[in-house]
Formats: sequence, C-alpha cells, structure tokens
Amino acid sequence: TLHADLAALMLPGAPLGDVRFHVGGGGGGGGEVFVAHRALLGLRSGTMRAMLAGPMSEALTGTVEVTDARPGPFRAMLAYMYTDELRAEADDVIDLLFLSNKYGLDGLTALVSGFLCRSVDAHNCAALLQYADVLALPQLLRVAATCAARCMNCGGVREQIMALPEHLRAAVEPAAETAALHNDRPWLKAAWERTPYPDDETTAAAESAAGGKAA
Repeated sequence: TLHADLAALMLPGAPLGDVRFHVGGGGGGGGEVFVAHRALLGLRSGTMRAMLAGPMSEALTGTVEVTDARPGPFRAMLAYMYTDELRAEADDVIDLLFLSNKYGLDGLTALVSGFLCRSVDAHNCAALLQYADVLALPQLLRVAATCAARCMNCGGVREQIMALPEHLRAAVEPAAETAALHNDRPWLKAAWERTPYPDDETTAAAESAAGGKAA
C-alpha cells in the first residue's frame, strides 16, 4: 500500500534519499544521521520547502545540521511527515511540540497539544502553562490553568504558580475563583471535579484530524 511504501522510506538504507540531517552533537560530530527525501518534506512543511528548495546552503549541499533537537523527537517528527501517524516516547513529547512549531507542522502540533491536554496533572501544570504561552497554544493554556486551579492546594503547586510571570498567574485566577466557590459548596465541588477539562471534544477532533495518537 502507499502507506506501507512511505513508511518503508524511513528505514535505514531506503532508496532515493537526497538530504541528510545531522541531529544532535552540537555541530561537532556525534549525534545521529537521518536520510530523507526533500520532495516529500517540502510538500509537508513550508519551512522545509524554503530550506531545501531555495538558495540556502542546505539546499546546495543536501546536508542539514540540526543542533537544537535530540534524535528521538526528530525521528518521531520525520515519521509523522511520512505516515501522518505519531509514535513518540513520553519523554520526547515536549521536544516534539517545539519541533512541530519550528517546522510549521500544524497537524502535528494539534496532535501533540491534544495529548498534553489529556496528560495535565498537578506535577506538570505549571510547566505546561509556560510551554503553552511560549508556543501560543490557547487550548493547552486553558486546560493547564484549570488543572492548576483544581490542584492549587496540592503539594508545591501554589508555589510553582506564584513563581510564574504575572500574565500566567492571571490566567489561573478565574478558574481558581471557581474552585474556591465549589470548595465552599461540597455538592458543587463534587460535580465540578467530575466535569472534564475544557475543550475535550476539541481535543478529540484535533486528534482525529491529525490522524493518530501518541504512543
């Protein structure tokens, strides 16, 4: 099938590769080399197309040095570009989100953001608020803010939130006010905690459009 043929192009020694990515190693050797196909990458990413089809040195040499990424997340990004599916290790998800933003892969960004929306908890809500702010991901920002409000009395969460920039603390305040109201009324609190985080349906739709889920 076409899907299987495209997936096979990711295997070591696959034919017709015409661009090499040296990933990791800081430009001084080491890291890992990925051989890919510039025509396919250019179709999937406008950023890749500009880099590999224009007058830039990468287009002339067929070699791209990627010093701001690790091999694992980069491999997952390439696999998505070839197959429209996402298979990533949990430790690679944040780096993959930044790569998808860098290379303009909106479908991958939606998929990873949706995965993170379902993974927000007391341990990561403050960090995800910052990532969502830097990458302009309003859905993830709302979900992380809601989680922070619900978990404000969990160990260390309040301190982490208070250490954030003022505009991020302000994003948590409306949800925190709602949480305080529900804490005063136990029957309301129980109903609110049974309610899914905002935009769960939007998250599911984004996943469906992007064509897969994180492993």
